[in-house]
Amino acid sequence: MIAALRSLTITVVWLVMLAAGTALAREDVAGVPTNRFPVEEVSWNDAVAFCRRLSTLTEEARRGRIYRLPTEAEWEYACRAGSRTRFHVGDTLSSRQANIGFKLKTKLAAVGFYGPNAFALYDMHGNVREWCADWYGAYSGNTKVDPTGPDSGRSRVIRGGCFYHGADLSTSTTRFFSEPDYSDYSIGFRVACELR
Repeated sequence: MIAALRSLTITVVWLVMLAAGTALAREDVAGVPTNRFPVEEVSWNDAVAFCRRLSTLTEEARRGRIYRLPTEAEWEYACRAGSRTRFHVGDTLSSRQANIGFKLKTKLAAVGFYGPNAFALYDMHGNVREWCADWYGAYSGNTKVDPTGPDSGRSRVIRGGCFYHGADLSTSTTRFFSEPDYSDYSIGFRVACELR
């Protein structure tokens, strides 16, 4: 589903960082270093468990860092990176700008293969879709400050498009959803860090 572009204000101090395979896999597969590729085939439940474990690491806890999945609004804000267009690169997107439309034979691109957005975030369009913290529900086009989804539901929000989607399903407002225990080769996650 593609929602209308909305005006978002995010007031919480947060940082979205890459969820590349470095924390989950440190080995080469067929000579390819897996720590350079996005995490994939993880359920929402797995992603949340990872964030909880990361938050309990001694150094992270000492520095007051709490890791979680971004809300849908935070994800969209990070994806747009200040733009008011369908994509952070403008109103059109090609396979030269993002891993979309089955361009690569290996399906996934290494993180950083395509250029970053204005917030220095990679692969916000394409490569893998990404879980968000919110339950899936009605999407308001109204101006919002730190909006979150419904308090409960059956499915969680997934954003971002993936390697087999075309540009039309990879916009900053494209929404997908699935049950929290579902995993798929086209779904990964990105981590938000609250600084307390």
